[in-house]
Amino acid sequence: MVGMTARVDAVLRAGGAPHLHGLVVLRDGEIVLERYGAGPDHALNVPLGHVEFGRDTLHDLRSVSKSVVGVVYGIALAEGLVPEPGGSGSSSCLRRGWWWR
Repeated sequence: MVGMTARVDAVLRAGGAPHLHGLVVLRDGEIVLERYGAGPDHALNVPLGHVEFGRDTLHDLRSVSKSVVGVVYGIALAEGLVPEPGGSGSSSCLRRGWWWR
């Protein structure tokens, strides 16, 4: 992890991630890297000014939640834990696709 930490820190020092709010890397359920940035932020398109981001900073997630659900569903699908969308065992919400809007 030292190599990854050094590379991430070098990118951050060089300004290579100017809009980074936070980066948390887990390995085997343990946090191995945690870095936060600072900069302008918005909530529902209302400027919040300059924010020092941290583990307790609240975020306006909006459609990010759909992406997270999609990733988790894809992992569960690959592991055979959930049915394919539209398959005979899928729930009506998956068949209608309401959660993707």
